[in-house]
Amino acid sequence: MDELEECNVPVTYAETDVDDGILDILRCLPVKYRDVFLLKYSGNMDNDEIAKVLNITEGTIRQRLSRGKIMIQEALNKREENNEIHGNNG
Repeated sequence: MDELEECNVPVTYAETDVDDGILDILRCLPVKYRDVFLLKYSGNMDNDEIAKVLNITEGTIRQRLSRGKIMIQEALNKREENNEIHGNNG
């Protein structure tokens, strides 16, 4: 599976602010996953609309959304583990 790009997004929020953390993680997703997420959740587009815009199948859209969600969850878990290790329990 694709890995999150090595990304040095500056931390400009409180560590407890999960929404901003997710935005930072989204910025680090590989483009093919980020584009689908932005169209789906920011652009409020249906899978069939995204498929037409990106010229890929709806199955590919579903796959990228699923894999992207896993990547986001793994990144959030890693951040949580790092916060626990460094004593930033929120």
